[in-house]
Amino acid sequence: RLQTFYRTRGYYDAKVDTLLTGLGSSSVGVTFRISEGQPVRIDSLVVAGLDSLNREDRAAVLGAVGLRVGDVFDRERLETAVRAMRSQLWNRGYPRADVLRDYRRNQRSASLELTLLPGRRARLGAIRVDVDTIEALRAGEIGHRPQIPASVVLRIAGLRAGEFYRERDLVAAQRNLYQTNAYRHVDVRIAADSLQPPGDSIIVVEIELRED
Repeated sequence: RLQTFYRTRGYYDAKVDTLLTGLGSSSVGVTFRISEGQPVRIDSLVVAGLDSLNREDRAAVLGAVGLRVGDVFDRERLETAVRAMRSQLWNRGYPRADVLRDYRRNQRSASLELTLLPGRRARLGAIRVDVDTIEALRAGEIGHRPQIPASVVLRIAGLRAGEFYRERDLVAAQRNLYQTNAYRHVDVRIAADSLQPPGDSIIVVEIELRED
């Protein structure tokens, strides 16, 4: 595990030796001797797929990379960079955005390429509210009127049709509804049927609630 830890963080030549020392009749001392060796460093870094983004979005994505030529080739940092870039796109109207990573490692260097697949920018369309009432759950039926009207739910959620899709807005909507203490279950998500076709620029949001 120590060798894997070092290799993941760019020290592929790291060696780990173990020394056991007797400490009486019932115990031993354990010493790990670690030789890190020379790290593999990034000698080239390319970020592709930026052409379809405007200047502000492009700057935000590039600012999230957090890697530079000369840095140790740390795969944990690479995955952190991919998540940060993807999050920037998800919060700027690109719900289907993804980031591909490709690298080639030599003995002491690595070339890294990150390719953005932003997809089409999207706005919020219909916002569906589905409520399971406590009366209905007790009776094993459907059709009971929710205690809180859908119009109030939408106002608390703060989501509005026509705004650019932002993942953080869905997270905030879920948090706001939970904080009312009116629901035992809250789920705010993109409707499954809204993800097809991939080029559609309207995202339907589902708010699923279960009254407390």
